[in-house]
Amino acid sequence: MLLTCIELRGLNLTGTLPVEFVNLTYLREIDLTRNYLNGTIPRMFGLLRVVNVSLIGNRLSGRIPDEIGDITTLEELVLEDNYLEGNLSASLGRLRNLRRLPCWLQYFNGTIPETYGNLRNLTDFRIDGSNMSGRIPDFIGNWTRLSRLATYYGVGIDLWSAGCILAELFAGKPIMTGRTEWCSPSEEYWKKSKLPHATMFKPQHSYKRCIKETFKDFPQVVR
Repeated sequence: MLLTCIELRGLNLTGTLPVEFVNLTYLREIDLTRNYLNGTIPRMFGLLRVVNVSLIGNRLSGRIPDEIGDITTLEELVLEDNYLEGNLSASLGRLRNLRRLPCWLQYFNGTIPETYGNLRNLTDFRIDGSNMSGRIPDFIGNWTRLSRLATYYGVGIDLWSAGCILAELFAGKPIMTGRTEWCSPSEEYWKKSKLPHATMFKPQHSYKRCIKETFKDFPQVVR
């Protein structure tokens, strides 16, 4: 059997990221969310041909290696809630298939690299909770598929998250779910929205408002 997916979520795993992952030539997904992994991201990971990588909530430190920009198959690189530092790697701008890059709650500094203007398939970019500086670059006008952009982390985000969790506990099911596995608009939606200008983003086929319908069974005190 050829190993294509490694999913080890919330198992209290310790140690460093195994360089031996690069020997798994058919590996497409790595999910090590919510463990206690430390050390740096190996430079050898640039040899991987994975599609999705999730390292949320570990204790990884150091910089994002430039070699990660060699993983041309990468679509999801989720690094949030670690101890990564330094400048964002400009090499990530080579990942033209990249759709998600949540990097919030880190120790990054500097500015967003100009090469990120090449990430035209990006739907989710978050660097809030870091020490980034400078102006929001003009090239984000190239990110015409972007559905989530966060550069600041504050109490409002926590309150919103807590409210969603309580609502889902009450309802017993997810609320306001996305159109895809990662809760972003579907490809069909983007095909229908013919964007004439990146700076005048207004989809021609907007989503129907469904907040009242979603919460119609909730008690009045909750609504």
